[in-house]
Amino acid sequence: MAHNIITSNDLSTHANASLQTTTRPILVQYKHSPNDSTPKPILVQLDIYIEKNGIFVLVGSTQVSSKDFDSTSTNTVFTFDISSILQSQVSSGFYESIFTTNTISAIDFKNTSANQNYKSVVRYKTLAKAWYLNSNNVITLNEVDAPIENPASSGFKFAADLFFKNKELSNSKYVNLPTSSGFVISDEALIPSAKFLTNCPTSIRRKIALDMPFCLSVLHLGTVGESVDVRCQNFTTSTSALSDCGGIIFASETNATINTKNLTLNDSYLFLQTNAKLATTKPNLSFLLRNASNEDSVSVNFEIFNNEYFGASGSNNANLSSLNKDATSIYFINDYGVLDYFMFDSNLDIINEHSKTTFKTGYKDYTSRTSSNTGVSSGKTTEIHSCYSYVNRETSEWLSEIHRSKEVYLYERDTKSFVPIIVLEGETQPSFADPNSVQPFSISFLKDTHVIKK
Repeated sequence: MAHNIITSNDLSTHANASLQTTTRPILVQYKHSPNDSTPKPILVQLDIYIEKNGIFVLVGSTQVSSKDFDSTSTNTVFTFDISSILQSQVSSGFYESIFTTNTISAIDFKNTSANQNYKSVVRYKTLAKAWYLNSNNVITLNEVDAPIENPASSGFKFAADLFFKNKELSNSKYVNLPTSSGFVISDEALIPSAKFLTNCPTSIRRKIALDMPFCLSVLHLGTVGESVDVRCQNFTTSTSALSDCGGIIFASETNATINTKNLTLNDSYLFLQTNAKLATTKPNLSFLLRNASNEDSVSVNFEIFNNEYFGASGSNNANLSSLNKDATSIYFINDYGVLDYFMFDSNLDIINEHSKTTFKTGYKDYTSRTSSNTGVSSGKTTEIHSCYSYVNRETSEWLSEIHRSKEVYLYERDTKSFVPIIVLEGETQPSFADPNSVQPFSISFLKDTHVIKK
């Protein structure tokens, strides 16, 4: 007896479901095959497999489902939500290895046999079997026939840990990422199948110094026939003509994935690529997405400064301003699970908080001035750092991601090191009346190395 179920609402009807996010339900559906004369399924069981180093491995426990509440005698449907199991297999966070000397290839975050260090995007499939009533009215599992595979061996399904706001999502519950109608990244130009993975407003230019690292991550939905690359532009003022810096920064991508580029602001590949000279680098740096029709998205923007720790080549560029030596560079894992960046204008303020535990030592000798009935059993000094910038409302809303980030780092330019920090709880007030007015946004944090106990 063949299996009496078939896949439903799969890639054949929802091509944009090839990449989904584990932060929302990922639905897999099976239904009774209308052309099958075998008994109708009573239950369906589901196993989930993910690709690890080129081999599919079973993860999680077997899922069993009865028919959906709205099933009918002519349309018996079984639906599973597998997002929680896939979530346990997806990694998001800081990969220090992305900052290498490789300036040509973007890093694909899919965990494949050729890319074993990353699993921010995992490939998965499901195998289903049906339970039915046999001739003795006993519920029996069909263990004879091969399970129903979804997608078929030639298909691809991927999962990633991405958080999108409701306004960006598809109306279909079987597709939980934006569809070909386009990403809502601006009221201006947009590319349907790709998006920079940052919520940084396009209205601001983030400050960054020469020789500093930063990540530029792009989500590709793999829309059929849509090829998207990333371009770089370096110019003097906002009114200057936007000419490409020698062409493509990311090669064209047509597959569903997340690509991250190693970008250190001293790479000749980044600035004009051929005959590049750091001494002639312009202050404004922009990146944009471009499709095969030469249509551009809005840009992600930076303002470049000289770096006093980068030697003569990085501190004597007449086109660039000098950066405040004590400006604070914060890197954090954003809502999309990739590294993001912001430089706070202020110096690092430091507050030392002191606490101690006391105990009673006995009766006080009132005949002696130095006698006390209170002793100190332990003490602690905690060094709290804080920094701030004046930002508008949409920037404040974006920077609030720092407070809920899984990983936050202070980048020390003099040692070129990422220092893990713990951001303290706080409040932000992004909803001030005029969205264009600016208000201070501050964070306070601890370095693990700055808690002294005795």
